[in-house]
Amino acid sequence: MVEPLRKREVEKRIAEIDGMAAALEANPLSEQQVAEALRNLDQAGKNFFPRSRRGS
Repeated sequence: MVEPLRKREVEKRIAEIDGMAAALEANPLSEQQVAEALRNLDQAGKNFFPRSRRGS
């Protein structure tokens, strides 16, 4: 049996995730926002793995 406190924590987290999902559905990302996020991710990868360390 699940402890009542743990059950409440899980239910609270599910409600938070449901709220985030609803917000995303109500305001979907544009192609421009996705492209910008991918550029930022690419830059982060370059910072973590500089060309000299990748062997290129």
